[in-house]
Amino acid sequence: MLAAQLKSHVETVFAQPQADRQLHQRIEEFAAAGGTRLGPNDKEGLGAFCRGYIRAVVDLLLACDVAATQAGALQFAGPLLQTAAGYFLQERDYIPDSEGSWGLLDDAYLACRFVARISQIVAAARGIPLLDTALDQRSPTIRVLLGEPLASRLDSDVEETIAQVTTQLQLAQMQQWQLQQGGWNAWAVQQNVINTEAEIMRIASGGF
Repeated sequence: MLAAQLKSHVETVFAQPQADRQLHQRIEEFAAAGGTRLGPNDKEGLGAFCRGYIRAVVDLLLACDVAATQAGALQFAGPLLQTAAGYFLQERDYIPDSEGSWGLLDDAYLACRFVARISQIVAAARGIPLLDTALDQRSPTIRVLLGEPLASRLDSDVEETIAQVTTQLQLAQMQQWQLQQGGWNAWAVQQNVINTEAEIMRIASGGF
């Protein structure tokens, strides 16, 4: 994973003049909508919380890459981590990075949810989580700050990408099994005869 590039990108955004201006504006809007009066240090404190979350998520993303490699789970985790890293480095996404720290908050939320879900899925399969994802306990606060419909869109992106990668892995396993059987099954795979999602899921689930 592009560790140095990710960290450099985040710090470059943070170094922009008035990097927290849009984030502070969002905090003010959020407080006003909820009828909350901000104290003299509340805006800066929540802004610092967000910056810390963003930096910590980059570290978590890199730690997940290492843990997945060591656990032999990179075939599953790798595409998801690359998607998260790519979104971080994409300057114009749901919230453009030109908007400073506010523009990185959606990136960090998406990446943190990817790592948390990867760890949960590995835990379900192997009995132990891939790594410590306690940082994700902060994600609900970030999610509320991001607001709707963006927060739900990001959640949906995570689940849809996981489903796509899972289906691709199941298809690859099915193809390997069929090629090992030889004869018609091998021909069917090569000709892409078995290509419907229902058939893929039936075979991947053991319904040969």
